Amino acid sequence: MSTMPVETNVLDVKGLQTVFFTNSGVEAWECGVKLIRKHFYSKGEPQKNRIIVIEGAFHGRTLGALAATGQKASEPSLETLRGVL
Repeated sequence: MSTMPVETNVLDVKGLQTVFFTNSGVEAWECGVKLIRKHFYSKGEPQKNRIIVIEGAFHGRTLGALAATGQKASEPSLETLRGVL
C-alpha cells in the first residue's frame, strides 16, 4: 500500500510541477479565472482579460460563476459585477 501524498501522484501522472487543491468546483473555477488574469497582467498584457465559457452552462452558484452563464434570469443580481467578466 502506497503512502505517497495525493499531490505527488497527480504530478507524476500529468507531468506538472504544482498542484492547487480547492474545496469545490466553483472555487476551482474562480481561482482559475484569477490566475489567468494575473498571469497576463504580470506579463504586461492586461488587455488579455476575456475568458471563454459555454453560454448557459452551469459554472457554480457564486456571483462570478453566475455571470459566466449568460442566463437572463441571473442578470438582476449581477449588476455589481458588470465589467468584471
